[in-house]
Amino acid sequence: MFSGQGSVVVGYRWITFGGDNACKQCAALNGREFYLNPGPGQASVSEMPHPPLHPNCGCKLMEIIDVARAGGRQGELEGEQNLGPEAQQPKESDTDEQPEVVMDSIVGLSWRSGHITSGPIYGKFCGKDWTNNKHDPNYKYAVDKRMPPQDDLDDACKAHGFLYEGQEEAKADRQLAEALAALPEDPRMWRKKPPEDKIEEARRYRKWALLYFQGAVAAREQPAKDRYEWGDDHEEGR
Repeated sequence: MFSGQGSVVVGYRWITFGGDNACKQCAALNGREFYLNPGPGQASVSEMPHPPLHPNCGCKLMEIIDVARAGGRQGELEGEQNLGPEAQQPKESDTDEQPEVVMDSIVGLSWRSGHITSGPIYGKFCGKDWTNNKHDPNYKYAVDKRMPPQDDLDDACKAHGFLYEGQEEAKADRQLAEALAALPEDPRMWRKKPPEDKIEEARRYRKWALLYFQGAVAAREQPAKDRYEWGDDHEEGR
């Protein structure tokens, strides 16, 4: 887990896998939050159980991000200056202006100033609204077929971008989750390796993205699976 003093990570949220079919122990934990420096009424990470709790447990822990700190209003990421409220939101006339990319040295991931809620980015194609090594929230640019990906992780993200352009979001997310799971945890074992100075960032981004997209796929596909196995009455609670 990537946390510590000065980090944008302030705690972890338990994400239960399996929907209504989850065991009672995991279902009771779904959505519970545990904080590094808990306030009144908040649970501490010292009380936090760690998945898997049992064989075949698919539950995960998702980082809780301090948006204010990461955006520069209550602290600074490495090399980032404090940003005023106007700097947090891009102006309509400045949509082609690129936000500063900064590295959180504790979390080990790259973020865009003023766009922390869009999540981290990696390489040229990995990240929400990140295409061809550019911040592109309005989808003005198609994925550049001629632009070579940085490594195997970036190549998987590029393929994900092509499917999204074809309005195949569900297929895109599922294939990306499968591609991320198939990559070795150690980027030095990939067919196309990242640059030496990106090895650790690649490892951490793959771990973050795998958690995110496995959760996205499960959230989309579990209701349909429940209907198939249990019928509509199960979904409606009748």
